Amino acid sequence: MMLLLKPLTWNVMMSLSYSVILECLASVAERLVGHVQRYSEKNGFGFIACPACRDQFGRDAQLFQEDWEALELHVGSAVSFVLSFEERFPCPKGRPWAAEIQKLEQ
Repeated sequence: MMLLLKPLTWNVMMSLSYSVILECLASVAERLVGHVQRYSEKNGFGFIACPACRDQFGRDAQLFQEDWEALELHVGSAVSFVLSFEERFPCPKGRPWAAEIQKLEQ
């Protein structure tokens, strides 16, 4: 389910700061589905391809080494996750990263 904003609500939200808007969107805690698109062992992070995330935020969700290793993920793994916008190195505040990741059976 995508979050759709009514025009009046959108106008009100546009007057708020970017961080407040992101916190509101994150509070919905909608589970998204995607697949691991790429991962860099060298850098310790990768990305989950997710059309809904890309449509709403213009980018895929970042994936971190802890989840990659704990869930034994590989490129192509199907996953569900919740978006987070909190600052987490090396992902700056405001960029979507995957939290509460669950590996899906393929």
